[in-house]
Amino acid sequence: MATARIEVIQKDNSPGMIQNFTVIVLSATEVYVEWVGADSPICCPVLAYTLHYRKIHGSDNEQKEIVTGTSVNLSRLDEYSEYEFYVKAYAKEGAGKESRKIRVTTMESVPATIPEIETTSTSPTNIQVTWREIPPELRNGIITRHRIYYKTHSSQAKVIEVKANVTSYLVTGLRSDTDYYLLVLAGTDVGYPSLEEHSWSWTLHQTPSIDPELPAPDLEVLMINNNTVRFYWSLGNISEPVLGYRLSIHKILEQDGMTADVTEVNATTTTLYKSGLELEKFYEAVLMVLSTEEKVVGMVPLLFQTHNPNMPALPPPPVDLKPYPLSSSTVSFSWRPPRTPQDIIYYTVQYSTANNSHKVTVRSDLPRIVLDDLDPFTWYNMSVRSHTKSVHGPYSNPVLVRTKEGVPTAPSNIQIKSLSKDRVRLSWTAPSKVNGEIVSYVILYNREPGHSDDRWTSVSQNGSSTSAVIRDLSDDTYYFKLKACTRAGSGPSSPVIQVILKGCSLDCSPDSLPKHPHTGTESPLGGVPDQKLGIIIGCSVGLSSIIICIIVVLLKQR
Repeated sequence: MATARIEVIQKDNSPGMIQNFTVIVLSATEVYVEWVGADSPICCPVLAYTLHYRKIHGSDNEQKEIVTGTSVNLSRLDEYSEYEFYVKAYAKEGAGKESRKIRVTTMESVPATIPEIETTSTSPTNIQVTWREIPPELRNGIITRHRIYYKTHSSQAKVIEVKANVTSYLVTGLRSDTDYYLLVLAGTDVGYPSLEEHSWSWTLHQTPSIDPELPAPDLEVLMINNNTVRFYWSLGNISEPVLGYRLSIHKILEQDGMTADVTEVNATTTTLYKSGLELEKFYEAVLMVLSTEEKVVGMVPLLFQTHNPNMPALPPPPVDLKPYPLSSSTVSFSWRPPRTPQDIIYYTVQYSTANNSHKVTVRSDLPRIVLDDLDPFTWYNMSVRSHTKSVHGPYSNPVLVRTKEGVPTAPSNIQIKSLSKDRVRLSWTAPSKVNGEIVSYVILYNREPGHSDDRWTSVSQNGSSTSAVIRDLSDDTYYFKLKACTRAGSGPSSPVIQVILKGCSLDCSPDSLPKHPHTGTESPLGGVPDQKLGIIIGCSVGLSSIIICIIVVLLKQR
């Protein structure tokens, strides 16, 4: 293989080193780069700059952007990735020295994919969900939590949130012989991937069946010491042959994930001791009666608390929590009383927004309540606890629910610029309170500001846009206003802005008139831009030169 030596010689007239080189991260995919122009001799001014950048991990390919100024916005970068930047100046005599190199990391975003999950059942009323971590290159940040979604074909999805280090969770309180669809999302500090925007693949799992005609066995628990309990049970009249029993025990109220401890015994056993339990913890025990082919022919659940045998136990929390959004500000919340020998008198509901530590509590004498005065399109954590006459138990694991969308506030920072005598460009920023997902903006314009909205001309713009060009205007003066729309409807209009097209060559606002672009005074010539005038004169001179050349050629041919 032939090799050659390349020697780069920097000439005396080449540009100097770049100064004050700065890289500012704007988002997960965009940075702003600026610098002070390089010094150069009068004979050899700087013609352009090249911005060089490369991703530190995953690719060694350096990319380059040619820049004629001293700043640039660089977009389409990878989320939460480290990049290295430097810049060079170029003159007629050659390139200057490289600037100092800067490394920055783009901001976090939501993960680009979802975890893969596996499901099993240890009883007809639970599903053990286990998932794998997302590959590092698809996380787009640091995973801080997970959400577990589960639903039936006809029900709204229920949501449980757990910590980032949890990779398995036991979903309880389910119906037997029922198809459930499950999904797990990983989230960063920015949030979670959108369920609505992606066709994520839900995992189907059918819970085991149970014969509803057969009576449930009687199950009781007795504390032996601080970490040991004794279970004993008896059967009613069961026509099916009994081959054995399966006892499943798991902790509840655990945010670190739950797994079930399962023990099977023969048909002659009616007592079972369990030790190694944690003190002052709530557990759910599920006893299943097994027939041929491990068919479940009887089942009973029981909630209990491990405690000092000389002290009374606290009442367990309610089960089967069901929040349901009724509107953008109200949620219906219901639950089932726990199966316990203690007498439950009333309940306390606790709720807060998912990212707020301030909690609101409300008393309910019934196992249901309607919560109002909530914020639109907002996730809430909701839990409930049981009260006896003298004591109360702990709150249940929270369930998540999001209120329905509301209408947004008006767009703001509206700017209008005349592009010609019949076209204007509008730009704006999103409403301060979106109250949902913006699906569109409606631009209204009219010659008379006093008319009702149905008499204004309307143009719809995609919800991801923040600018638009309005064409085919035929008068000198127009009035504009904007509305933002969610799926709940359109919000209020922005303030009306008057636009005078004739001579309007700068940004227009409600209290500004067309001004000369350089002096700031009103233009008596209607504000024809100097650039346009120069183009017109240049084109005229060029066209005249071409005509003269053609005439000279024709005369010579004669």
